[in-house]
Amino acid sequence: MGREISVSFDNLLQVVESSADIFQDQVIVVEIDGNQEFKRKGSDLLIRLDALAVLLVVKGEIVITVDYLPYRVTQHTILELTHKHLLNSIQLSHDAKGYYVVFARELLKELSHKLSTLPNEFIINKRFSPITKLDAKDFALMVTILQRLQHNIKEKEHFFHRGVVLNEVSNFIMEMTNIQIQRIKTIKTDYKTTHNEELALKFMHLVVSNGKEWNEVSQYSTELCVTPVYLSRAIKAVTGKTVMDWLNEARIVEAKILLRRHNISIQDISEELRFSDQSAFGKFFKKHTGVSPLEYRKKVHAIN
Repeated sequence: MGREISVSFDNLLQVVESSADIFQDQVIVVEIDGNQEFKRKGSDLLIRLDALAVLLVVKGEIVITVDYLPYRVTQHTILELTHKHLLNSIQLSHDAKGYYVVFARELLKELSHKLSTLPNEFIINKRFSPITKLDAKDFALMVTILQRLQHNIKEKEHFFHRGVVLNEVSNFIMEMTNIQIQRIKTIKTDYKTTHNEELALKFMHLVVSNGKEWNEVSQYSTELCVTPVYLSRAIKAVTGKTVMDWLNEARIVEAKILLRRHNISIQDISEELRFSDQSAFGKFFKKHTGVSPLEYRKKVHAIN
């Protein structure tokens, strides 16, 4: 794979500022280049983006961790992230090239009337399987639409500027959705996921949604209608990690997100994460990260 560059969200914003096509703070199109030098501003990437983000790889590969699960996005592959996903990390191969496109949720609501009712299996598949491999024809189609979108964003003097941009946004989303739906229809149904695999997917979804408040195995087992022992065995068998491994990791992620905020005290963070007191939070955080919450906060703020 060659040399890799770890990229933080701040790094991506630097790319946006220098080379992106931006439309009224509602559409952002970034051309990704793995050869571009990025200034390191921290190794953690803990982002819940209140938008629809799409990654289309043209060349090379990008390894991205979403909801604590790693995905290898290779050439002619598209990855779609919604506001429900938690983006943990991203690495680019030195030869990686592609597009990173972001659509504001407000814009998507404006365009929602153009989308027909989507099948349930598509909605479920998109949440838990965000990657779609494109054939040559579909890949060319998506790249062409993106290039038209970039062109139309630049044509600011166009009398129908907003209209032509929104048309291409609609085209992109509808074509991408159609490709994904057609893939689902053609997938062979010979393989059926096991009960434990389905349970693990539901569990991870709950961890992403409730990891800040739920810290006990019993909270998840009750929601999933199984015993704590059964849930623990199933998660260990499917993922290789214990339920508490997942819960502790989710808690640390939430803690890091909160520690990046300037306007919340460590005491308030410990309460929000349901620790008995600030001391218990500090011991837990240092055990899993090697530094105290205050040391982590100072480090992050010094970098930024």
